[in-house]
Amino acid sequence: MIRFLLNFMILILLVIPLISVTHACPKGKPGCGDDDTFTPFKGGETAIDNGNWEKYEFNPVFTKGDSASWDAAGVTCFCVRHFPHSYMMWYTASAPGANKGFGLATSEDGINWERHPDNPVMVPDTSVTVWGPEVLYNGERYDMWYVSRGMDGEMDGISHATSEDGVEWVQSEENPVIDHGGCMAVIWDPNAEVYRMFLQHTTRVGRQPRSAFELLTSEDGDEWNSRGFPFITGPPGNWDEITAAPSVAYYEDQLHLWYTGADTMGNRRGQIAIGHVTSDDWGNTFNTNERERTEHRELRPEGGWEGNGIYSSGIDYDGENVYIWYAARGFGYASRPENSVNPKSEVQNPLNLWSISPNPTSGPVKLSYLGTMDAPVSVRMFDMNGRELLKRTYAANEAIRVNPTEISLPIGQYVLSVNARGKEIQKRMVLVK
Repeated sequence: MIRFLLNFMILILLVIPLISVTHACPKGKPGCGDDDTFTPFKGGETAIDNGNWEKYEFNPVFTKGDSASWDAAGVTCFCVRHFPHSYMMWYTASAPGANKGFGLATSEDGINWERHPDNPVMVPDTSVTVWGPEVLYNGERYDMWYVSRGMDGEMDGISHATSEDGVEWVQSEENPVIDHGGCMAVIWDPNAEVYRMFLQHTTRVGRQPRSAFELLTSEDGDEWNSRGFPFITGPPGNWDEITAAPSVAYYEDQLHLWYTGADTMGNRRGQIAIGHVTSDDWGNTFNTNERERTEHRELRPEGGWEGNGIYSSGIDYDGENVYIWYAARGFGYASRPENSVNPKSEVQNPLNLWSISPNPTSGPVKLSYLGTMDAPVSVRMFDMNGRELLKRTYAANEAIRVNPTEISLPIGQYVLSVNARGKEIQKRMVLVK
């Protein structure tokens, strides 16, 4: 037991100084087409199997600040979200004493970042050290959950703060809102209308302690209820004997969980890698293979700035590709086609059968299907934070038109989810002036 806890803390200490989601293409960089659409870098041959993930050529995309910066010694845990107005990143720094707050950086393309001039933008009470921010936006306010620890060195738990602009934060009077502290990921479940948190924890399998992710739910972000441990690590000696740094995203009727894995012998395989599993019921259970846990390992370090360990940070999905942002000595990203991630996809390229025009648009759009759609079609519109904004049902072969301006949306990117014949696909729509 003592050995397990010691090695578990070793992983935490590894994750904190080296550690959730976007994509774009910086103008003028190789790999960009005339329309500045990101084309993933195709590197040379490598002995490392990264499961069809293609790492961006110019990684890392975000590193430590200059010598006079708050984050001059390095950047650690971070969360990136894609909102209609910009990408926003909240992160901690590794300088002594500097991880007592969160910095903010913004970007138009998700790669070229500008630090906020007043960093750190959120500083907790003087007696608390924080890291591991997780941020969601509900259309009216930003919610941040983060790990908080008292200056006495004991883990206090998970705290909660809110903001109208993502810059000025009000900390909850109930902090910490969860007594146990650890890396976590949070997502909004629109069906149950609850937040779902996957929190790094430990449990037992028989007499054996095992690393796990605990599922907690909340209606307001302050009061949380445990739903058990739906994901438990591999057995001793497996590559994911210890887990940390979860990230979650939902699309194609599945919740996707990425996580950091290592073993208790100091990662004797020389890699702290990223694994991936899926859930068909919003994380109540996961599709795991206990005997073949190596099937879950998907992204590995390749030396250089990645060293021997990379850490799961976040996911973005644009209807065609999936993008992962991960951390090592800085932050980088990789991409791959959506269908290579989703084991439920039965059609090789279902997205190619649907089209949106015009796109980008400043008004109504038409959804067209290549063929005869002799079945009812349900269309939902979401913002990039997963909030449902609009829902319409169309009869078989009825013209499908959606007008985003009827609900006074700001310019930005949105997702149209189309459900027909029991299958659901997502297409990204860009709203312009």
